[in-house]
Amino acid sequence: MGHTAYTHQFRMHPETLKFAMGSAHSIEDVQAIEALGGRAFLIMPKGSTVEDLPLRTIFCPQPENKGVVTCRTCGLCDGKPSPSDKRKHIAIIEH
Repeated sequence: MGHTAYTHQFRMHPETLKFAMGSAHSIEDVQAIEALGGRAFLIMPKGSTVEDLPLRTIFCPQPENKGVVTCRTCGLCDGKPSPSDKRKHIAIIEH
């Protein structure tokens, strides 16, 4: 089984992005995380739509698939980037 992990400390400790998603609250945060070689978990304001997503970002599938998709079964937020990793950043609407 994989894991999920998130960090707000990606600027002070970029090494955490080897195993954790960078917690982002803005497009600038997403860009900083990407520049450090990581993947972002972006919290977006209520009312945000797919048109508001930054490049290379998708919405978390769980809210639309309650009971079918869980963090445990999905694995998109495992935070394991590599040079060949083409997975996208993940966004969720604040709740």
